[in-house]
Amino acid sequence: MNAISMLIDGEPRQAVGGANFERKNPLDSTVATRAPAATAADAVAAVHAAARAFPSWSAIGPSERRALLTKAAHRLEAKADAFAAAIAAETGGSALWSGFNVHLAAGMLFEAAAMTTQIGGEVIPSDVPGSFAIGVRQPAGVVLGMAPWNAPVILGVRAIALPLACGNTVILKGSELCPATHGLIVEAFREAGFPAGVVNYVTNAPKDAASVVEAIIAEPAVRRVNFTGSTRVGKIIAGVCAKYLKPVVLELGGNPRLIYADITGFGDKGPDADLPGFDITSYWARSGLLSLTRDAGAPPTWPVAGSGDNATAVGLYSAIVTALYRRERTGQGAHVTTSLLAEGVWSASVSIQAALCEAKFYPLHDRTHPANAAMNVYRAKDGTWFVLIITADKLEAVAKAIGRPDLLTDPRFSDPAKLMANMPALSTIFDEVFCAQHMAYWYEVFSGVHVTFGAVRGPQEVIDDPQLRANEIVVPLEGAGGKLTSTISSPIQLHGVAKVPAKRAPALGEHNEEVLQQLGFSAAEIEGLHGSGTLPKAKQYAKQ
Repeated sequence: MNAISMLIDGEPRQAVGGANFERKNPLDSTVATRAPAATAADAVAAVHAAARAFPSWSAIGPSERRALLTKAAHRLEAKADAFAAAIAAETGGSALWSGFNVHLAAGMLFEAAAMTTQIGGEVIPSDVPGSFAIGVRQPAGVVLGMAPWNAPVILGVRAIALPLACGNTVILKGSELCPATHGLIVEAFREAGFPAGVVNYVTNAPKDAASVVEAIIAEPAVRRVNFTGSTRVGKIIAGVCAKYLKPVVLELGGNPRLIYADITGFGDKGPDADLPGFDITSYWARSGLLSLTRDAGAPPTWPVAGSGDNATAVGLYSAIVTALYRRERTGQGAHVTTSLLAEGVWSASVSIQAALCEAKFYPLHDRTHPANAAMNVYRAKDGTWFVLIITADKLEAVAKAIGRPDLLTDPRFSDPAKLMANMPALSTIFDEVFCAQHMAYWYEVFSGVHVTFGAVRGPQEVIDDPQLRANEIVVPLEGAGGKLTSTISSPIQLHGVAKVPAKRAPALGEHNEEVLQQLGFSAAEIEGLHGSGTLPKAKQYAKQ
């Protein structure tokens, strides 16, 4: 856990009253950062510090500002490892993404340093003969910059670099989602030697964001505001700036047609919302499924790995498709979600709904003492286990087909009053009958009377099942090489529409250079990313 401070008037500072807030790691819910929860008083103190520093900073020549910004760029680059750790802990970002952020942000600082000598004015025509007028650009004052979490170093630096180059003092309000990451930016400026009060840093708890931001904007010394973030929050900030007549630059995201989907272990709400979830724990154990899928007297078993994940993925797919349909009707996107727990309860819904009705449950299944011997698991002569379900309308046909028509008239089984008490005896008879022949024999017998049955097969037997390829459950896989020539297709078929042929998934970073080229990076810039270690060298991959 990383405990950080704000920076006000060149000094690390905690919030008035000592309040803090926690940013949790999005991957494991551990506390990543503990940061000061600023009050309005803290916000005003930052403004006053920036206002005091403004006269001397605005009077400094461009060469000195350029030197300090260049030092800040180098200090930023030196903190690459610290940024990687903070970004991973606070936002789950990769080392590659962190390195890209630092590389681009340092470049922005170098560009801002170069701009210090490019700030010009203009000659304005004059109506007075023999004279002319000059328009000169001057620093505005205190600038408030607010940056989001998604490209934290790039956008954090962008919020304050050019205002500083132009002679303004700044307050960076850190994102509640990455306070330590944004704090490292300000630390780089402090280490570069920026005078006290020129760069200030304020953090706040999410619940206090509105009051802290308004307290800063309301101060007369604050002359400009810039914000990068969602359209929803941007509208609020625009309204506050209008209230106090402050110029504001907004770069807003938030696509109203966007569909955002996520999965949790136990749901978004409730006492266990932040617990780590896994399909075996959330889907199987917590939902009741694991208690139901075992025989009497046996402990809960270890279910098939990933089975809960796969079922939940199909549920999320259904939610996404529903949201797409809604978007076509309304033009609006949606945030759709499900949880491993919800999908597990859905899978166990027959029993869970019965419990909601205060139903009485049969005991757990016991193969030798079943509730119904006609719905049980038996073993053939070759050792193959199979599931048999004989409905009432098939009893006579099955009894004759297995060579035991006498069971139809046996008083132990023909009398319904006695049948239940003699289920173990009937199960024993079936055991003796079925273990006398191989599974291939029983396959023909059961198929002949059209009774429901299923041989219990292992993975090596399943892949040879002709039904899989006939129904495109298993399909060819292109480009993987080696023994990876086939793969499992999705379980959904849309008649009349051919599925896209299965290809190997791209390796991590395989298309980095192509993506960067599409974003406008030159070959030299990409090579620079390789040289700095930000972008790993491309590997050779199998042809698709």
